[in-house]
Amino acid sequence: MTIGRIIKALFIAYLLGVLFWAGAYFAYIIAVENANSNFTIPSFGGYIWIGQSIVSLFLLFIIAGFCYLSFFRVDENKLATIKWRFIFSPKIREGHNIAVGCQQGNWARVYGPGWRFIPFIKWFGEVVVVTSPMEKDF
Repeated sequence: MTIGRIIKALFIAYLLGVLFWAGAYFAYIIAVENANSNFTIPSFGGYIWIGQSIVSLFLLFIIAGFCYLSFFRVDENKLATIKWRFIFSPKIREGHNIAVGCQQGNWARVYGPGWRFIPFIKWFGEVVVVTSPMEKDF
């Protein structure tokens, strides 16, 4: 396992941990109505469920955004490659065309048809879809 993959795995684990603990914190705040707490959910005239619904919608929005940024689909008879452009990733060495590990540039891996999950790929990279060479008539 290369250093780039280890850094990528640790970064993803960190982001997932932040999402988990943020969700756990908000669930704790919702479950425990403590009058002495610095953070209180607005009651909207005694209707605490409205404040809980707003917090739940906020968490749902964060989860939906994570899914949108992480999943992509490759259509039938198409192939996809990834062009990684995360700012803290190392640049490709001079004279090289394919990125190795988490380097910025075109990844060597080719993805076939179907759904794929790469955390935050639409934010830190670009999915390049091309027509499969097998589709062309000869």
